Amino acid sequence: MVGEAAIRRTVNLARHARIMVIVDDLENVRQISVAARQYGVVLDVLVDLDVGQVRCGVRSIEQVVELARIVDKLPGLSLRGVFGYEGHVQFITDREERTRRGRAANTLLVQAARAVAGVGLNVDIVSGAGTGTYDIAAEFPEITEFQAGSYIFMDGTYQKLELPFEQSLTVLSMVVS
Repeated sequence: MVGEAAIRRTVNLARHARIMVIVDDLENVRQISVAARQYGVVLDVLVDLDVGQVRCGVRSIEQVVELARIVDKLPGLSLRGVFGYEGHVQFITDREERTRRGRAANTLLVQAARAVAGVGLNVDIVSGAGTGTYDIAAEFPEITEFQAGSYIFMDGTYQKLELPFEQSLTVLSMVVS
């Protein structure tokens, strides 16, 4: 959730529903806090750790702890835990390689959660994995939430991974021009 309009819409929605946001930037955290105070709401927050995808998330466990401390102190925010999406592992077709890299990502995420909890901060949620790695993440009892969303429809790319899910949606179309 970045930008004034998106933040305003989200905190306004939080007056009617429980909202959780994922953060990885100090300035963004401050903006969300200001808006939450203005609207009189409290947003649940997970701190995002880059577990290897090099897309979003802070880049180290130390940065997770530092940002979590700030979130914990700012009004309008309630630190709930940590988040790490291993999108870079989801479509690795070689099962051994996917398992090895998934375990590495999950180990890093769990270490971050332990570090945040180790400084006395709240870690109710440790969110990780995905459709392609749900079973790998299941080896880590500290992970409380799986981000497996594609399993519900199972696109063709996931079929190559031989997961125990079936396609439940197909689209038939014709290009006429």
